[in-house]
Amino acid sequence: MTITKFIVSSCLKDKIIIVKGLDKVDSELRRIGNNINQLTRLANEKIITVVDLKELRMEVNNIWQLLKQLVQKQT
Repeated sequence: MTITKFIVSSCLKDKIIIVKGLDKVDSELRRIGNNINQLTRLANEKIITVVDLKELRMEVNNIWQLLKQLVQKQT
């Protein structure tokens, strides 16, 4: 959330929830994005034709687990 959005939400008396631990989720998402970019580049250069997404699926599963843990801590 930007500072501007925070101030506007505060002025409108909206409930603001701060979730700690999202830095881990952010780093996982960046890794996944990097992997997808590398696979796309290799496919466009016709270096690869078949992609095994098992590792990518495992990374997405790790993110879901982190998000579940964060939600449980907030409730």
